[in-house]
Amino acid sequence: MKKYSIALVVAFILPLFAQCGEEQDPALPYMVCLDFKSDFDNGKLGKQVGKMFRAKSFKRKFYVVDAEYEWEERATAMPLPALDSDVAKVASEAKEKLACDVIIWGEIEKPKESEKVTHEHFTGKDELSHTTTVRKNTELLLHVRAIDLRQTPPKLAVDTTYECVNNFELSPKIDEALKLLTGEPTPADIAAAGDSNFMIPVGDNLCSRRGIDVLRISSPDDFAKVKTPEMLNTWTFPMEGINFTPIPHFDEVGNMTKTKGSAIHFTLSQAVADSTGLFCYSPYIAIKPETYYQVSFDVNTLGPKVIMFVKGYRDIEIPDVKDADGKPMKHRQEVSKHQKRWYGEKMQWGTLTTQPFLPKSAKPEHMPQFIRVQLYAYHPKGEVYFKDIVVRECVDKRKNAIGEKAQGADAPKAKEEQPGEAGGKADE
Repeated sequence: MKKYSIALVVAFILPLFAQCGEEQDPALPYMVCLDFKSDFDNGKLGKQVGKMFRAKSFKRKFYVVDAEYEWEERATAMPLPALDSDVAKVASEAKEKLACDVIIWGEIEKPKESEKVTHEHFTGKDELSHTTTVRKNTELLLHVRAIDLRQTPPKLAVDTTYECVNNFELSPKIDEALKLLTGEPTPADIAAAGDSNFMIPVGDNLCSRRGIDVLRISSPDDFAKVKTPEMLNTWTFPMEGINFTPIPHFDEVGNMTKTKGSAIHFTLSQAVADSTGLFCYSPYIAIKPETYYQVSFDVNTLGPKVIMFVKGYRDIEIPDVKDADGKPMKHRQEVSKHQKRWYGEKMQWGTLTTQPFLPKSAKPEHMPQFIRVQLYAYHPKGEVYFKDIVVRECVDKRKNAIGEKAQGADAPKAKEEQPGEAGGKADE
């Protein structure tokens, strides 16, 4: 535990030195973070977490906070509320005793061995089974509560529990909690966004439909097929109303003509548009660790709203469950999600493109091994067309000569060799 404690001290000690000699902006709201509860070590770690909330808020100029030498005197002004305390009562007491604008409190605990996690998996063609096991790989639970007292009526602005594999994860989890409270990006978000500006998409399209069958789901038997290995490399159409069609084009008055090639065609009824929406999935695409990707597609909507989802997956071993060969059974689970909304004109083709992004999970042991693209449309009813779905690996132009080449005349074109209908010819 000593090395963890040293790491936590380093995380907040430098901002505290700066706080001593730097004036705070009185126009900022005043935030009080009570020392967190941590019964397992008589409150030592809880006190450090409270300091980290105050130090990070000071350093990033989110709030005015108490200097640590003053906080020792004010710490007893208000008793620590329970996690499930009445919000109105906590807000009233904080206003009366602390006169603050924002109050943060919480608890750190070590999970009990009796806490369970439930996994689901398919044992047969269409039989879903559940396995319950003891929670593993979690050393600490960080419970965070926060109220913005400027809101009327006051309500919880943060009501979240974070799982931490070790003490080192407390600092980024605190960043995440402050992001929920302030709406400002975390240092990790800022660093990732900065890196993405230097990423260049190169190489072949990883999301080809050439020669791949389509799995249409219309019965419980079909849902079971999704979990079988031979079906993991198909496009999945899980709902009625999705087909292939020649690529349409519209003139100024809405007249449609169709050209060679094929597009994925969504037809949303009123009932579907107002409920689940309509969606389909690309095949699973194996990805490399610590590698950025860029995804794009062309879209033409006659009314419905469109969102692109890029979901990450990992084959996670199910404890104490074996397959027919006696090997540990794995279940492919969604572990991450990246999304982007379409804001283009209706009845016109346009391209929706993500920034280069790094598929990642909040848990290091759950980093995605695969991604797949979900095309999604919802309210209002109508038709949507998709074509030229492209997934490309990116390289850092600062470190890789390929990145420099990709900016020139030899850069790969965004829509080269796009496939037509499953098993058919490429779009011309």
